[in-house]
Amino acid sequence: YKVTFAVSDAAQPTAHASRDLTLLVTRSLTITTDTMPPGLTSKPYAAVISAAGGTPPYQFSSTGTLPPGLSLSSIGAVTGTPTAQGAFLVSVKVIDAQAATQSAQLLFTIGPILAITTTSLPSASLLASYLALLKATGGSPPYIWTLSSTPPLQGLTFLPSIAALVGTPTQPGQYTLQLSLTDGIQTATTSFTLAVSQPLAFSPTPLPAAQQSLPY
Repeated sequence: YKVTFAVSDAAQPTAHASRDLTLLVTRSLTITTDTMPPGLTSKPYAAVISAAGGTPPYQFSSTGTLPPGLSLSSIGAVTGTPTAQGAFLVSVKVIDAQAATQSAQLLFTIGPILAITTTSLPSASLLASYLALLKATGGSPPYIWTLSSTPPLQGLTFLPSIAALVGTPTQPGQYTLQLSLTDGIQTATTSFTLAVSQPLAFSPTPLPAAQQSLPY
């Protein structure tokens, strides 16, 4: 705003003086970011903390400990690769061009990576009962499992509620299984080869007759 200030004295004749000044009215400086996106260990992380009001440009700093592996730049960018999981409450400070300051506490949540820990399946035998349990770690249970097979499995059924492959194989061969797992946020996939083999069979044949006192 342009404001004119005028002054006069009590002398005779009266002296007058005036000057035009600019009045800058700004909104209060605030940190507008109130929630940080969740991160995952060993996965690159990037987020921006924002501010409004005051007089730009802004400079950001943290007065608490960021999650290990992350750093905060002066422009409010949080980047890096988290190396530890957990919840981290961090106090963030912003200062503007007029040296006004504002602080806020932000919660960083770093979770473990979702992974399928089963690396292979036990072999199967034709017409023999079969059970294989699949395992996973990380993410946020409950998990949702899906499985597909090429060619289609014969006699075996996948039970996603308990992550189990059960049944009695009725067709020998090699099967390629595609397995997918999600917790609604992350997804993990892998593939297995399942061998269904014929059981070893012993088929004796009649032996030739032997004669006493003669080589056999």
